[in-house]
Amino acid sequence: MTLTVCVGSSGSGKTTFLNDVHKSHKCTYIRQYHNLRPFIAVSAIPNFDPTKLPYWDIYMTEKKAHNIIVGGTIAGQFMAGLSGGQRKLLLFELIFQRTLQQDNLLIVLDEPFAGVTDDFVPFIVERLNEMRKAHNILLVTNDHVNTLKKMADNTVTVSAIDRSTVKINGKEGVDRELALLAMSIGDAYQHTASNKDLKFFRDVEFSKQGGILTVVVFVVFTYGLFLLMFWDSEEGSEALVLIAGGLITYLCVNPYFLQLVDWRIFMMEEAEALLHSSKTMNKTLKTLLTLGLLFVITLVQFGCMEAVLGTLTTVEFFIAILFDNLSLSIMFICLGLYTDLSDQAVQIFGTLPFLFMIFFSTTFSPGAGVRGMKELRYLFSRFYLWCMLPDDVVEMEECPESNTLLYLVLASLFTPFCFVVAKLGMSFYANRHQSKGKATQRESMKTLEFAELQLELFGEKSLKNLKDLGSSVSNENLQKLAETLSGGRGTGDAESKISKNDNKKGDKNRKRSKISKKGSKSASPSFSSTDSTSPSIAMTETGGTVGRTESKIGKNDNKKGDKDRKSNKSKIGKKGSKSASPSFSPTDSISPSTAMPETEGTVGRTESKVSRNDNKKGDKDRKSNKSKISKKGSKSASPSFSPTDSTLSTAMPVTVSTVGRAESKVTKNDNKKGDKDSESNRSKISKKGSKSASPSFSPSDSTSPSTTAMPVALTTVVRAVK
Repeated sequence: MTLTVCVGSSGSGKTTFLNDVHKSHKCTYIRQYHNLRPFIAVSAIPNFDPTKLPYWDIYMTEKKAHNIIVGGTIAGQFMAGLSGGQRKLLLFELIFQRTLQQDNLLIVLDEPFAGVTDDFVPFIVERLNEMRKAHNILLVTNDHVNTLKKMADNTVTVSAIDRSTVKINGKEGVDRELALLAMSIGDAYQHTASNKDLKFFRDVEFSKQGGILTVVVFVVFTYGLFLLMFWDSEEGSEALVLIAGGLITYLCVNPYFLQLVDWRIFMMEEAEALLHSSKTMNKTLKTLLTLGLLFVITLVQFGCMEAVLGTLTTVEFFIAILFDNLSLSIMFICLGLYTDLSDQAVQIFGTLPFLFMIFFSTTFSPGAGVRGMKELRYLFSRFYLWCMLPDDVVEMEECPESNTLLYLVLASLFTPFCFVVAKLGMSFYANRHQSKGKATQRESMKTLEFAELQLELFGEKSLKNLKDLGSSVSNENLQKLAETLSGGRGTGDAESKISKNDNKKGDKNRKRSKISKKGSKSASPSFSSTDSTSPSIAMTETGGTVGRTESKIGKNDNKKGDKDRKSNKSKIGKKGSKSASPSFSPTDSISPSTAMPETEGTVGRTESKVSRNDNKKGDKDRKSNKSKISKKGSKSASPSFSPTDSTLSTAMPVTVSTVGRAESKVTKNDNKKGDKDSESNRSKISKKGSKSASPSFSPSDSTSPSTTAMPVALTTVVRAVK
């Protein structure tokens, strides 16, 4: 699997990129400031071993392990517990332990090193290396960037200047939407609910900081005052007692209901961190708990009213009071748990049923109101509750003659029914819109560009995903493309190694070329067919050699004269040697760039053939030949080039300046006459029996003879005239 790091400057959109990945794909997401309910005991987290945390031994030593809570702030209340960095490590270790039993997940981490000191970095690095073996990891970091870059398989760079494109592994201008789609490899975490999750929910919700105990204390206090102040109420005051009891119940449950928004936010982030089984299950459990709390408080209300009055004792009255209370508070549950509205919006819209009850139920002003608007009273359960009171207590306008309780229940459920219909409508519209978007995305994911990008990020592991998507690229071409990309990375590594070897061998070759300046004679140079050194390295010092050779030719002509030619003739007589073309050994490891400057050894053998022509034609011909050669700067036979030589283009730029200087020192006529004169001189020498050794090159030789042999050949020809 792979580890991908997203980097960029502050404000460039790194977290936004991760959020979009989270929205687009199924993944496990840890936010930069991930929330957990602060009153959760760390030791109570189901299926989690806190002893694996690098700092837990401190609490074990202090014997506080069972009392340590997560810590933080909720609903404006701060609770001391773990520090920010410790919470980050807790979440990271929680993800690690949860995902051990599954594989091929997409795990998204936003700033896993934020708030973590350097001594805990090795712990995170070790965990990342373990997780990357089975999962695809995408993370953002501003801390320890170099450490993560060394670990990363891919690097995504986002820019604040151009937010429509990103840079991936050095590839500029990658479309941002396409990059988001390319992160699609990875499955969703499979939750397995158990009794431990139910126990965890119970332990957290009924803990001291869970809120239930606070509500219980408040209910006892308020209804205690109710009993004291409404004790011995006279018959006929049922309406006033009923209103008072309803207000107390509404005010008792309201603080707990208002906390549902924070609970929803924290619980959803806990589910993303795999703290518990699922968001849906926890929302369902929370709904049942809230309704149960409302039922208990209503039961207390009914009992207290019975204690102070004694006239509203039937079961029908209890059911009527229960559904009336539900109609006033149900929107807090619906909006707080099942929408993304803010806390302020939930408070405003959640109180509307209570306000509308005051305005439209006509219970506070029976018979009053504008005709047409008064008919809205049939939508409120409070109207039917008032109709259930004795006629001598309150006289309501147009109460139903029968089934009053049924109408009351239906009216109390009207608001949640409208909410469910609205949610279903929005869900249907969102799914339809999302299906169109997914269809468009799916088509984009079938393109060659997408295939190349996903193969770049995930290598051959992405082939299965591309085949499942029905990519427009054939399976055979996908396989070839994967091999090409993986081979390209391998070639890049090999080239870097070759470059390092060239730099090391270059110094050795230059040292060898300096030896040739001393005029040492050696055997015919041999070239290795596998030699990887470039002759251009050795040729840098050849220009000086040719220049000095020219000056030596002039001096030797004046001093030696006929004496040298006689000496050459005597050598020919003794040896009878013929100048042979230098042979190159296919296994020789010496670079031709270092061997060519020592070709002076062939001059003696070439001179013997020139001396034979001297015996036939005399001194006149020899002088004529020498003058023509010195004027025209003729070059010896051009070496043959291998058609497979791969270094010719790289060697030539280095040697051109050297050859140019050498030619200018040997003769000034080369610039005017060119290759035509050189060919003419070579033909004249050939007629007289002078054979200059033409080096042959192995077809597999990787060195370029073109730039190495030419300056040395000039020296050979000029010395041959001697």
